[in-house]
Amino acid sequence: MTDKQREEIVELNDRLDVLDDPRECYTLVKQRIAEHQNAGETVSEDLAMLERSLLSDCLVESQGR
Repeated sequence: MTDKQREEIVELNDRLDVLDDPRECYTLVKQRIAEHQNAGETVSEDLAMLERSLLSDCLVESQGR
């Protein structure tokens, strides 16, 4: 992972800590992933893992658990 990718994950985590709604968090991460894909860049594994984790959180919340 590059320094730029590391900084991006730290920045995202800081922003996600402020948000209460996992759907907002998921949307934010998905937007960031789309930006990388549209620029032809590789999506870091950490960012992809964060997306999967947030999707799981959204699913759990939508089921009322």
